[in-house]
Amino acid sequence: MDEAGGARALDVPATATALDRYGTQARGWVAGGVVAAVAGGWMAAASADSVWGGQVGPGLLTLGVLVAAVSLGTLVTARRMRRVLAARPWSAHPAELVPQRGRLHPATVVLTDPATGETWPLALRAAQQRHHLAQPGPTGVLWWCGDPARGGVLAQPGGGTLVWAVPVLRRNARRSLVRRAADDGLLVRPVPAQPQGVAPVPAPVRATVRPADLTYGLLAPYAWTPKSASGKKLRRRRPEADVRSVPWWRVRSLRRLSGLPSIGLSALLVLAMGALWCVQPTFKPVITGAIALVGTGWYGYRFLTFGRHVAALFARAAAAPALVPKRYVLLRTPRGNGPLLVVFPADGGPDARPLGVLPLRAEDVPDAPLGQVELRGWLDRSTTGRPIVVPWVGGRALWPMEAYLEAGTDRFAEVMAPPASVIPLG
Repeated sequence: MDEAGGARALDVPATATALDRYGTQARGWVAGGVVAAVAGGWMAAASADSVWGGQVGPGLLTLGVLVAAVSLGTLVTARRMRRVLAARPWSAHPAELVPQRGRLHPATVVLTDPATGETWPLALRAAQQRHHLAQPGPTGVLWWCGDPARGGVLAQPGGGTLVWAVPVLRRNARRSLVRRAADDGLLVRPVPAQPQGVAPVPAPVRATVRPADLTYGLLAPYAWTPKSASGKKLRRRRPEADVRSVPWWRVRSLRRLSGLPSIGLSALLVLAMGALWCVQPTFKPVITGAIALVGTGWYGYRFLTFGRHVAALFARAAAAPALVPKRYVLLRTPRGNGPLLVVFPADGGPDARPLGVLPLRAEDVPDAPLGQVELRGWLDRSTTGRPIVVPWVGGRALWPMEAYLEAGTDRFAEVMAPPASVIPLG
């Protein structure tokens, strides 16, 4: 299938531009690492008895060598990408990004071959900051160029975002990844249109409902009870202060949301380095102290310009005097996003349509997959004009990831498209 069509992926202008940019950035980092290493070595040799020679020089040398080594690896990856993209065309596949299960496990993508229905679990070989480039959009589609048995390039539709991926080799890991992707509806998604005129024979799939056709009766059987990786029910989070009776900074979740703990840790590190310097003058942690000081400034800036404002808005919404009783269905979302709290009228039947949805943080979920919810807020709106709403279930606030998404909006349809793709039509 990869050979069909006769066109090269590198002939796509967006792909060629993205690859050139990827290689240029890598070469720039290599050059910067070499310059830093040479400067650090010169400092260490020229003034070994000074702070610059004893602390800054060796630190700069080490940092430069590490940056140059990592960037050389990126250059090697860029050459691999160019070789593959110059030999094969793009093909479009139903895709599912399976999030990491711990820092030691890579993020993976599971693709479905549109012609045979075969599944391909692929591990991303990229820095974590680039994993979002392999995030399928609302359609659940990624482009692929390569050999699923040896590796290749993943891109979002259009070919302008490039991530190298290799096959997952362990049999048990492959089975687990395919099972998790299938639970999120990968195997029932429709065959996407192919780029460059490639037209594979589609594998049979079931028709699924559209987000506009969802009802309480359709979603309730797919309600999700959160479980840990071992299959056991998640332990309930520790109780925290009631936001209705205390300032927002005394609520643990809102403190984390605002960024206050990060400021505190960075400031403590600065104080610790300063104290060590005072107690032992020969110890001069210039590099560590400078990094901690920069971190304190950055986190402080984020807190003043964004974090405290968002935390205050959620606290104001959660403490609003008027509450609106509703029903909810908790859904697990594909592609590593947070859970969804889908809101329905309190007195509606199985044909009731959703009123809106709230994406929740993974640790802020109700104990039951179905139940009653109290919505508070509608006092403020986000920068996009959506209302700020906080749900209360069982006497505790569930802090959302974003503002309330009202039914009938484009964003509502985008968020609800993946869960709808799991529900067969009829």
